[in-house]
Amino acid sequence: MPAVSKKQQKFFGIVRAIQKGEQAPTTPETAKAAADMKKGDVKKFASTKHKGLPNKVVQKEEKNGDHEPDMIRSQLKTAGRASKRIEKHTRKKENFKAWVQSKITKASDYLDTAADYLDSKDMKEESNPRIPRKPGQPAGSKKHSDLYTDENPKGTIHGLGFKDVATAKASVSKIRSSSRSHAHKIQAAVAMEQRAREMGKSSEAAVYRKFINSMKKKTKKMNEQLSYHHFVKKAKQSSDRMKSNKERSREMAAASAYKDKKGKGIKFYDKKGTGRMKDGKKIYD
Repeated sequence: MPAVSKKQQKFFGIVRAIQKGEQAPTTPETAKAAADMKKGDVKKFASTKHKGLPNKVVQKEEKNGDHEPDMIRSQLKTAGRASKRIEKHTRKKENFKAWVQSKITKASDYLDTAADYLDSKDMKEESNPRIPRKPGQPAGSKKHSDLYTDENPKGTIHGLGFKDVATAKASVSKIRSSSRSHAHKIQAAVAMEQRAREMGKSSEAAVYRKFINSMKKKTKKMNEQLSYHHFVKKAKQSSDRMKSNKERSREMAAASAYKDKKGKGIKFYDKKGTGRMKDGKKIYD
């Protein structure tokens, strides 16, 4: 089907360029589309004329996206079955064409990239919720994830309060300008927000909550940037490996052709049939 917006047409233009080998993937989305979609379908989207198309079409987000665990498990099973089928062919010591090696290299790299991200620190931070510190637990205990405690003088940000809204705002400024880590600042604000709510200071607690939410947005942005840089690095490594494999395949094909020519002679065909030319003599098949 044709593209329904200029944004979609531009996206598939990039995907088509990736499939043709004219450029490296720009985002995880373009890489996935290039790997999963048929070239003919991508071409139809990419060749859509801009005239009359809106800049973009806003659609309702589906409840079950393609990142659902069930779909991932299903796709991994398909990949596993395909791997076993390919492995059977490798045992027969068959000569594989260069494009077959290229496809296998791509699939391997994409799976490796996804696995690296899922194993990475970014993914663990996104999936690991805060474990609050319980009364009586030591400040440095591994049973909680709270970084901010008043028991640790080195970690305490002094002068924080919630007497009134002005005091809460001044405290937020102190937290923001402190030399503590990003996570530590959030923990300090969370601790003050909880204390303010316990004392019935809802307006003062709201000041801390506003700061916490702004810091969480920053956390998300930081994680996205780290994930993207990691993906770009892996994509470059994949591209370099593909180039190396392509060059090696050419060298192997040239060596095989030379060996065949030297051992069996030059192939020919005429009215009588086909055969090999060796030592100036025609030897028919």
